[in-house]
Amino acid sequence: MRIAEPLPVLKKELLENLVPQILDLLEAALSDGRPLHQGEGGLWDRALQRGHKSLGAFLASHGTGNLGATVTLPDGRHVERLDELHRRRYVSPFGEFQRRRTASGSRQGQALGFVPLDKRWQLPPGAFSFLLQEGDQSRAVEQPFAQVSQAIARMLKLKQSVDSLEGGHRPRAQEVAAFRALQGPPPPRRKDSWSWSAPTAKGS
Repeated sequence: MRIAEPLPVLKKELLENLVPQILDLLEAALSDGRPLHQGEGGLWDRALQRGHKSLGAFLASHGTGNLGATVTLPDGRHVERLDELHRRRYVSPFGEFQRRRTASGSRQGQALGFVPLDKRWQLPPGAFSFLLQEGDQSRAVEQPFAQVSQAIARMLKLKQSVDSLEGGHRPRAQEVAAFRALQGPPPPRRKDSWSWSAPTAKGS
């Protein structure tokens, strides 16, 4: 299969299958007199399934990221392509993916010096996508991590452990001190500013 082929295959599949599936779902909901939320649930499930299929085809369309036997890094260093493909886990709002990609380095078993696809896609340091982390952290500001995990599981059919949510939140928490330092101290209180005091009893 050529590198760009997954996208035309996806296009053909979506045109042939997606529209008929949606129409069948809506027609069945109409004829059965289903409540609106059930129709919404069916559409949402289709969106997640097709999102996973589409993102998977997009990832596959890049191949393994092979740039040749030797790659020159921006700092002038030359790194050799390693023989084995290296697997990476990637978790997006549409589900989990496992990608095998080309990597370069000094030798097998040591830290990877350069992974072209990771650079091309601008991947986060961990397994969870930036978009998914953004949704997680916006909820974690107001809810415990366990509740966030349950809410995301209900919405996206995606399981995330409390440990992984805490790990994703930790780098952002480290930025709080620097943010507060940029704000500076609060302005001094004016001496003539209004203040409230409790009324005293009459005759005192």
